Parts: sequence; structure tokens; C-alpha cells
Amino acid sequence: METIFTTPYYRLNRLFLSTVGIWPYDDPRDSLIRKISTYIGFTMIVLSQIFALIKSDFTLRVISTIFSFLIPSLCLFTSYYTASYQVKDCLLTLDEGYVGTHELRLVLFNL
Repeated sequence: METIFTTPYYRLNRLFLSTVGIWPYDDPRDSLIRKISTYIGFTMIVLSQIFALIKSDFTLRVISTIFSFLIPSLCLFTSYYTASYQVKDCLLTLDEGYVGTHELRLVLFNL
């Protein structure tokens, strides 16, 4: 059955968002498992960089190498955290804000 989510545009988005557990139409249990595994992966990456910073000698070269990976990792972690908790709110906003063609004609032409 052809739905809007099987079109080529949504297929790629669904693949990427389902992989990390933030596709809003996934099974909640599968989505939770994917989110937890993604959080574990992000946490391991960030903690390994923090431990490397603590254990290393503080030279400018070592610190710049660690921070060049740590700062983008923290930004990615923060954006994923924000997106994963706002998916349902975004979905509700999109559903409430959808205007069909009939309503759009009424608004545009004041009929």
C-alpha cells in the first residue's frame, strides 16, 4: 500500500530517524531501545574524551586534539537529546497546524 511515508523523500528520512529512534511513527518499544543504545554510544564517546583529557599531560597540542572531538560530540549529544524529547511535540504541532487545500482556499480568498 502506497502511503506518504513510502515515497522516496520520506523513505530516506525514515531510515535515518528510525536508526536513532526518533521517527515519530515507530513502535514505542523499539524506539526506546534505539534511543537507549544511542545514548549509551554518545555517553561512551564523551566519557572517553573526558578521561583522556584528565589522564593526559596538559600540552596545547593534546588539549586541542581532545577538544576538537569533544566539543562537536557534546553538540551532537545535546541536539539529539533535544530532538528525541521534542518529537511528539513537533508531531502534534504539525498535525494541528496542517491546513488542507479547502481550508487554504478559504483563507486565501476569504470565501
